[in-house]
Amino acid sequence: MNSDKNIERMMELAKKWQENTISLAEREEFDRWYNSSHKNLEKDKGADEYGLEQRMLDSILKEITPNVVKRPSYGRIALFSAAAVITVLICLGLLSKIYLTPKVAAPVQSAIQYDALPGSNRATLTLDNGEKIDLAHARNGALKTDISTKVSKISGNRLVYSQLSRPGSTDHSQPVYHTLSTPRSGMFQLTLSDGTHVWLNSGSVIRFPKVFENKERVVYLTGEAYFEVTKNRHKPFLVVTPKQTVEVLGTHFNVSAYEDETVTKTTLLEGKVKVASTNSNGFSIIRPNEQALSQANGIQVVKVNASDAVGWKNGYFIFNHTDLRSLLRQFSRWYDVDIVYKGEVPNDFFQGQIRRDIKLNQALKILAFGDIHFKLENRKLIVLP
Repeated sequence: MNSDKNIERMMELAKKWQENTISLAEREEFDRWYNSSHKNLEKDKGADEYGLEQRMLDSILKEITPNVVKRPSYGRIALFSAAAVITVLICLGLLSKIYLTPKVAAPVQSAIQYDALPGSNRATLTLDNGEKIDLAHARNGALKTDISTKVSKISGNRLVYSQLSRPGSTDHSQPVYHTLSTPRSGMFQLTLSDGTHVWLNSGSVIRFPKVFENKERVVYLTGEAYFEVTKNRHKPFLVVTPKQTVEVLGTHFNVSAYEDETVTKTTLLEGKVKVASTNSNGFSIIRPNEQALSQANGIQVVKVNASDAVGWKNGYFIFNHTDLRSLLRQFSRWYDVDIVYKGEVPNDFFQGQIRRDIKLNQALKILAFGDIHFKLENRKLIVLP
């Protein structure tokens, strides 16, 4: 097996191992590769775990010279930073599978003064009368009830709207809107009155009617959300963002529409959706494992692995040829830190996944292996040359 194919296969097996989907035969194959390539990495008595990780990484990187790994990406060849690829995929994932004893975390730099915790279930509900409810501290159970709707908090991370009476309105009725917002380092779930289930990522806002009374079910989103829409052929479901409108009858899809991103991404997991541009008359129909990219000049549709787009919902950052700025914007939202760049931004791309339940220092330690340097001061993450 040539070097490129060997590394491709190793990374494929490492990912399966991390996701607990590796078969017995594949596990044996990986063990053979590891034992033949890294005989010098046996753990000495009293050896430092962090040093062991560094030695393992050095050995892997030596094997995959030159300093880039060529990987196909939907019909084109993409170049990745070898250190970034191997580190993101292995250091927290693979190594945690090989060595189950606790590790002693080494600081990325001595200048780091504190650590940032990962995000948690936090959100604010704003009612039509302006009243705000802090859901992180609200008790479970019914929060608000009126003649048409009951609003309840369930299991500490989910807000549920239950319709109590049938709407007696017409197409000209004015819906009553509520707003659910998550801060940076927060996320929450929402079940709308029609049964549609929504996962709201950090730094996001969704505005929605407490009851869907008209012929269309319309919600307004900034930030990111995953939708599992209840089917209703007579009432299309629309997600309106600043750059696009998504129209569905009932399906599963993810919308990423952050204000600090130049592209709004709609990724389809199940069914079929229509994506219409706000800036033009154009629209596109997308199908499962397709992603609509809405920009100022229109909509582009690309093939993707749709499950990657909802990694955040399942507890992972997932990077697929992701540049450093995009990666750190995700860290900024989840760990509630501001990003500051000193000097030229490294032109690295990242492939792999990192758990979202780890502290910021652990995530930065991974990137530091890829020769990315940081200084953490208060709530500022400074990227150094």
